[in-house]
Amino acid sequence: APARIILGKMQEAQARNPRLSQRAFAQKIGLSSGALSEILKGKRALTLNVKKKIAPRLQLSPQEEVDFYGDDLPATFQPK
Repeated sequence: APARIILGKMQEAQARNPRLSQRAFAQKIGLSSGALSEILKGKRALTLNVKKKIAPRLQLSPQEEVDFYGDDLPATFQPK
């Protein structure tokens, strides 16, 4: 689910700016282009630390945040 959310956010950004490359999007959210590529292909899992690092940069809705964190969701998290 996290990779699907990242892909969706990248596609939204590319819809606003068709010239936005995957490399530029990776840089925008704080990942290397190689790491983003592996995450999108399912070859690399997202650790909780990486999720915490990139989540604010993805501008997630409360529901997307719940889906993004999944089993890593902090017990104290309260959706807005």
